[in-house]
Amino acid sequence: MMNQLRQSLREFKSDFDRKIVAYFDAKIGEQANPELKEVFGHLKDYVLAGGKRLRPNILYRINQEFKQLDGIDNVLLAFEFLHNSTLIDDDVIDEHDTRRSRATLPTVYGDRNYRGDFAALLSANLLRNAGIDLIVNSELSRDFQRECGLAYQDIGRSIDLAQILDLEYRGRLNLLEEDYIAQADLVAARFIAYMFQLCTPEKYKEEFYQVGRNLGIAFQLADDLMDIDATKQKGRGLGSDIREGTPTLLSIYASERLEGVDREKFRGLFGKKDLTEDELQWIITQYENSAVIEDSRERVRDYINRANHILSDVGIPQDHWIVAFGEYSLQRSH
Repeated sequence: MMNQLRQSLREFKSDFDRKIVAYFDAKIGEQANPELKEVFGHLKDYVLAGGKRLRPNILYRINQEFKQLDGIDNVLLAFEFLHNSTLIDDDVIDEHDTRRSRATLPTVYGDRNYRGDFAALLSANLLRNAGIDLIVNSELSRDFQRECGLAYQDIGRSIDLAQILDLEYRGRLNLLEEDYIAQADLVAARFIAYMFQLCTPEKYKEEFYQVGRNLGIAFQLADDLMDIDATKQKGRGLGSDIREGTPTLLSIYASERLEGVDREKFRGLFGKKDLTEDELQWIITQYENSAVIEDSRERVRDYINRANHILSDVGIPQDHWIVAFGEYSLQRSH
């Protein structure tokens, strides 16, 4: 089942990327101003630079299984654009020069006669507004448009709140696990939850929302693990969370478990922007020796099991793609 899921994800991405190209080519063609053509060209390159299209893929699959609505492509594009707009915000906040091995928009615009951050943030706004436009101009019912619009608004607001918390939490090693999970709920889980919920039958909406929420938290925790795994392709440099001082379960557990000089050394290195490779490897070794990595993986498994329990209660069999989707969060390489 896992191989089928991976193949399906690849096929969906290939087809969906063609729709992204068509959308931006049309937008570029609509612009009379050459500078605005360039802006939409940069947005096109950014969105196409990578990504798995997981969020629209989930919504597409749930729609195929339950509602079978025609003309849902606009909504799928809208939520993918919303996701990418938050990545641009993240690039500005974290001062990323590259993402997915390509220059970020602040870097692209940085050689102009203005700060690249400004143009990048305005470009993120363009993407968010494009998503709203796609929803309200879809051929779907007004009721479903409204449901999608409310979800879109709630996701955007939740991620904005999570990014504010991300800034507030920088460098903190006394963060409680429940506070970190609450932030993960805002930044990742709520988005996935809505993708599972929007096209499900009314009687199962709450159950599928909780399935998505649990899988979303599992994805966020698994993403944190990828940050210290050189065999994975996260889209940013190895150990970026450590260098930025971004708390994760890994750093929270390590701060609780390390003692004496090791604890003091860890606290001194966490959040060090110019961390050397030897220093990074030392931290990863401490994570390994204190069972931090193993226990973080167990927390991922715990949230996957919670989702599977709900799926079982509503009659979803163990060989269903949603169950495989949960396992994918543990096994994915990027």
